Amino acid sequence: IVISPVIIWSWDTVKETTAGEILAAAFVIFYSGVLLFILYFCFSALTDLQKPDERKSDERNEDE
Repeated sequence: IVISPVIIWSWDTVKETTAGEILAAAFVIFYSGVLLFILYFCFSALTDLQKPDERKSDERNEDE
């Protein structure tokens, strides 16, 4: 009973949405994804830099 007005209001909003508004929303969603991908790439690169260098530890083990 309570959700019925919400559904009707939401559908009225959807019907009144223009193509320009849909394109603007798609633009925002797309660039949000691009920014999240860039952040993921930067943080994964930073975590790789924090890992100890495995080659150096292998060379130390060979010397011992």
